[in-house]
Amino acid sequence: MGESCNTKPKWYTKKIIAGTYQLYTDLIEQVVAADYTLFITLCPQCQSLFTTKTCNQQRDDIYCPFGCRQMKKKAKARERSKKYYKSSKGRKNKKRHNRSRNDKTLEFNTDEAEDNKEEEIDPMISYAKLIIDSVTKKEHEISEIKEIFNKVRSRSLDSIDLSNVLDRYE
Repeated sequence: MGESCNTKPKWYTKKIIAGTYQLYTDLIEQVVAADYTLFITLCPQCQSLFTTKTCNQQRDDIYCPFGCRQMKKKAKARERSKKYYKSSKGRKNKKRHNRSRNDKTLEFNTDEAEDNKEEEIDPMISYAKLIIDSVTKKEHEISEIKEIFNKVRSRSLDSIDLSNVLDRYE
């Protein structure tokens, strides 16, 4: 599912992810109905639904946690970096940095890099965990949330009562 979440508009309508996304939208509707401090908004990049606090209701620059938020953050960082390195101070620092980089040789051990590599968690699963934890007022493991999603994916969405799915994990 992680490969399916991206910044393209309507990514959630793909056949592979549509059932999971429908479950997710049903879940956030229940959360918003239970918590008056939240409301549902659309991501300006991919048009997917997500929750935010009511104080952000008028904002149109809040991006979803499924990849768009990270993409926007990286784009802003690139713009800041470009602007800095076009200034005279930035060009001097870049020359100094490149000079010191050329002076020393770095040894890179790929085995250590692979050992330090952490398992990537799908943004939709981690966001669903946040929503489920707030509904049940109990902390759940990522593995439990993945298990819920796997059970739900194997059934028709019409036959699922979300309260029963969540009750099993209380």
